[in-house]
Amino acid sequence: MSKAASSEETRVEDVTVAIHRKPACRIELEVKTSSSLVADARRKAIKKVAKEVSFPGFRKGKAPEEIILKKYPGAVESEWHKTIADAAFPAAMAQARTPVLNNTSVSFDLKKHSLEEGAELVFSFETEPLVPTVDPKQFHLQPVKIAEVGDKEVDEAI
Repeated sequence: MSKAASSEETRVEDVTVAIHRKPACRIELEVKTSSSLVADARRKAIKKVAKEVSFPGFRKGKAPEEIILKKYPGAVESEWHKTIADAAFPAAMAQARTPVLNNTSVSFDLKKHSLEEGAELVFSFETEPLVPTVDPKQFHLQPVKIAEVGDKEVDEAI
């Protein structure tokens, strides 16, 4: 059953969500986050990468941010993307109030991100189907003609 896509938009302090309902129970959430959420996600990403690497002269996880950014820019960037998505998804779901059918099927696409402008993401997942309401008063029964069965029909069936 294919339905036309529909959209709606809601906004809270850090996150703006546009909900697009696609055919086959698919939902796309277009999420725009504030710059404060992106900056906080960057700090968390740097700390997480810092805990995984060690530098001479520093305890594990205690190296300065500048050194971590200089030595591991790719790891920080990928962890930053994941941390932005992890922070934005619960806020978006709280606004969307749409149940996720399978948590492993949630995917995200980070369109753009910056410390000044925030981030734009698109989350895609499968949800429960929307069951339409049916008014039984709109249905009218039509009489069904009953075929008469005689001796000839019985003999043919035997």
